Amino acid sequence: MDNTTKPQLLMIGMGAITTRTGDRVCKKYRILDDDAAVTKDNISAMEREANVYLMLGTHPHVAECLFVAPSKEYIELRYYPKGNLRDYRAMHAHDISDARLEHWAYQMIDSIAFIHSKGVRHADIRLDQWLVDEQLNARLCDFNGCGHDGDAGLGLPGVRSMSLESSTHFLPRDPLEISTVGTDLFALGSALYELVTNHKPFVGLSDDEIEVRFRQKQFPCTEGLLIGRTINGCWQGAFASAVDVLDSIGGQGESLRPNARAKSGFAALAKVYQMLHTALHSVIFRIPRPVHYMLFLTLVPFVSFSTARWVKAYQR
Repeated sequence: MDNTTKPQLLMIGMGAITTRTGDRVCKKYRILDDDAAVTKDNISAMEREANVYLMLGTHPHVAECLFVAPSKEYIELRYYPKGNLRDYRAMHAHDISDARLEHWAYQMIDSIAFIHSKGVRHADIRLDQWLVDEQLNARLCDFNGCGHDGDAGLGLPGVRSMSLESSTHFLPRDPLEISTVGTDLFALGSALYELVTNHKPFVGLSDDEIEVRFRQKQFPCTEGLLIGRTINGCWQGAFASAVDVLDSIGGQGESLRPNARAKSGFAALAKVYQMLHTALHSVIFRIPRPVHYMLFLTLVPFVSFSTARWVKAYQR
């Protein structure tokens, strides 16, 4: 850690103390002098989160872990000044386009597909578990209560999850049951609902009332909502994996894949080049050789400049 600047206290939680120094956030387990059992759980949760970041490595839709202490008593993460996605979305509600919401939805689903591919189940998915980076990308965080498979390369055994989702994101089950891919996907549906509506499911109902409705498969109406079929599919258990959720979002408005427009732009450019090639080929043998060179010197800079502008436009 950088000891030249005094750390700024960001949060004192039940399980950890979070401080900021420059562009780094340090998260360290909290010691409760009067409660040894809670302190032990806090140490375990911090070690669990450190292990998960080691398992995950780097990914564009997961918070960047910069350092894991050898003792695993603390970790250092990248500081994201824009805060979490729930608060950012609420603060800028009138300025956020459907295209931006679709982009975030894709990134949220992609991050869950990634951690599942690494054998990690988050167990506490909700919209504020994603942070917003400088490029407005969504990055999943907070792995201190998750469950994960063993990792032979890191010498880690598998562990059960310690967390439970909030009532609005909880797939009704015995609370003692372990979290699974299915419970994560149900919670993902509620997080996506939060994203597109700017509120949680069943606002105003009690936890017990929400559970009753979920058990009876009575969910908020998603007809007409952005990616509404995907949200409802998560709640209905229609998907076996987060990859299936990703596949489902095609055809619901614009493509959510961030490079789709760029790819369509390149396809259009390829057609332009093909047309140019055909046209030039039809006249190439009808003009003197010196004119060939003049055409070449004239067209290449023009095509290169135009290509750069088109690609930039399609990537917006």
